[in-house]
Amino acid sequence: MKNIYIFLSVIILLSSSCVLDPKKKSLQLEVRLVNKIQPSVVKEKTGEFYSIKLNIINNTNSKVRFWILSCWWEDNCIFNCKNIVFHYPKCYKNSLDIKEIASGGCLIYTGIIKVINNISLNNEEGFKLGFILIKENEYRKNMDFDKILLDKINKNKDIIWCDNLIFINKKFK
Repeated sequence: MKNIYIFLSVIILLSSSCVLDPKKKSLQLEVRLVNKIQPSVVKEKTGEFYSIKLNIINNTNSKVRFWILSCWWEDNCIFNCKNIVFHYPKCYKNSLDIKEIASGGCLIYTGIIKVINNISLNNEEGFKLGFILIKENEYRKNMDFDKILLDKINKNKDIIWCDNLIFINKKFK
């Protein structure tokens, strides 16, 4: 597991790319599929795993503050298909944190996804990943964070979607 974190840290340092897009006036999500990972690296016997990099870019004129879990930031994300899930790392203290992205800045996360059934992904449509934004004023102590996430998903509210990620011939495009 330590090797995964070292590998992903190197990838972040070598390929960080957050650029303000003056044409866009909101948050933007860029997702890049980095490479395929052998199941043994994530302590699994079988499966199809890929490392990913997410850039949450603030194209607004002001800072953006939002809630996210300290370890399992993936809970703030959804896929538009059921064939892809996150592979969650071990976490010994998962707490809610406020994150802030300055105007023109970005926040980078790296993670691992598991493709459950790539047959239905082998098409030109691809899939999308969405980041569910829980604004600072939308959560208070003793509130149910999961309920807030589910309400936003059900209402399709404050979800920032990346461009399509296409899976063709067992490679992401």
